Amino acid sequence: MRIFCQIPHPKSNTISAYIKNAIWINQVLENNGHKVDTFYANNQDKINPEAKYDLFISHYGSSFFRPHRKLQSLFNNNDNSPFVWIANEYDVSPNSFFRNQLAERTSYILANYEFLNKFKAVRNKVTKNLNLILFNDSQVIKEKKYNHIYFGTHRPDRRKYHEIYLKENIYLSCKNKNSIEFKRDGSKSPLIKELDINRGDLSLFRYSLYIEDVSTHKRFNNLSNRFYENLGNNVVTIFDENCLANIRKSGLVDYEDFIVSCNSDLDKFTSENYERFMDVQMKWKDDAIQQRINLEKDIVLFFKDVGHG
Repeated sequence: MRIFCQIPHPKSNTISAYIKNAIWINQVLENNGHKVDTFYANNQDKINPEAKYDLFISHYGSSFFRPHRKLQSLFNNNDNSPFVWIANEYDVSPNSFFRNQLAERTSYILANYEFLNKFKAVRNKVTKNLNLILFNDSQVIKEKKYNHIYFGTHRPDRRKYHEIYLKENIYLSCKNKNSIEFKRDGSKSPLIKELDINRGDLSLFRYSLYIEDVSTHKRFNNLSNRFYENLGNNVVTIFDENCLANIRKSGLVDYEDFIVSCNSDLDKFTSENYERFMDVQMKWKDDAIQQRINLEKDIVLFFKDVGHG
């Protein structure tokens, strides 16, 4: 197949997860004999509107995206070609241009989450664990120095958990611009700069607290990139009890001892019993490695089915 792929351009030098996912998926497709032409939002003027494509793909497609007239003409000139929209976050939606494509042509959605009532008009909706794409099982590992950490961007839908868990006994790592929001939520955690995971910063810690958005408690959302970053850095994941539904649906086993319900529960996880918890988590890591191999096969089969749909 000849495939057209549109990816939003990253802000400044930041490479977002969905862009990294797109690069990986495109490489898988090319390794399997497909021709993929990739266009970022800022180079749409290079599109040939007369080109013929067997398939169109868009990764995310934020509301800030403005379709170039060449992109519009290209879609119009290939009105029988199916369209795939790919998303790795439950709270994103395609902009109006790509939403119209979902409604007007044979369409598929490949996503990291359960859809519930979203996108009723699209019949072909497939859930896969796209967070496995960025899983790196051979990160730089440094000697452990600290016990507990919570890291990531500020999510408003986690505010009540920030107040519960973020006390003096757990470090908080985030962007400087997010630190004010965490403090407003009641965080008392000692603040450290944003982790450079590729450099091994995360591996300095023994335990990482995992909380999720309230919105995902009643809908399936695959375990996030943070979980897989912990696996790759030999950091034990401690789960808030409200994550249980997604933990179970994700197929994780022997997780019961890793569940907490309040800040004081973190104190049960120490340097003395770290190795015991790591022994269990190594099974999760081995399973994630195999799942990633299977995901690549699933991606190939998905696009094969789309091409023959």
